[in-house]
Amino acid sequence: MFTEIFQNAAQKCAENNSRNENDYEKDGLLYCGKCNTLKQSRIHVFGRDEINPCDCKCQQEEYDKIQNIRHEQEKNHTVNSLRNSGIHNRSMHNWTFAKDNGSSPRLINTAKRYVNGWEEMRAKNIGLCLFGNVGTGKTYAAACIANALIDKGVRVIMTDFSRVINSMQSFDVRDKNGYISNICDSSLLIIDDLGAERQSEYALQICEQVIDERAKSKKPLILTTNISLETIKNPPDVKYARMYSRILEMTVPVQSAGTDKRSRTHEDNMKWAKEYFSG
Repeated sequence: MFTEIFQNAAQKCAENNSRNENDYEKDGLLYCGKCNTLKQSRIHVFGRDEINPCDCKCQQEEYDKIQNIRHEQEKNHTVNSLRNSGIHNRSMHNWTFAKDNGSSPRLINTAKRYVNGWEEMRAKNIGLCLFGNVGTGKTYAAACIANALIDKGVRVIMTDFSRVINSMQSFDVRDKNGYISNICDSSLLIIDDLGAERQSEYALQICEQVIDERAKSKKPLILTTNISLETIKNPPDVKYARMYSRILEMTVPVQSAGTDKRSRTHEDNMKWAKEYFSG
């Protein structure tokens, strides 16, 4: 019975590996007329020789090419899924190091080094707190980190507390805890624009819960904020002291220096418009 199964399988393979016009035989075996390598092999089975089909060099190369294309498609699908579910602001999906305009070289260099050292950053639970004035490239640098790591297949969540708080408005306690756990389960959590959320006891409670949950997960956190490092170290209101202390424990402070990119862009646009309409 086994012999019959083996012969049927061999016959099916032979049908898939049909003889082409330029193929030829040598020493009783079939050779590919294109690459001049064997399309058949001789093996000894159950006391007799069997001739079975095999892939020649060009068939194997074609198979490898198809597998590589399939692998690349699967990788792209995974990356797109990670980006769509991870970076909640879709306009940031194209914010990459390659598109950086060079206005914040120190900050971007820090972001690149973080990505290059990601395995060690993750192992040692090292995060960043990007602080500085409005429009100095903090969010862009954080999004570059997110996109670069997602391209490597890393699960990154990039969001902000305003979005988190708004999403949780209609949740019950169980749903809220599940939502926060899902955010904090990512390999890297990026919270953009800390301090921009509305100031209320409820908002503070949610922010503290997310920070605490992330600290317990022992996974890296990156924050961007317009709050000064001095204020984070010495909060004027004691109710923020615990959360800020957690942040300092989990992140390395990095200042973003420079002028407001958005103001410069607006000034350039207004200058162009004045010249355009005066012509």
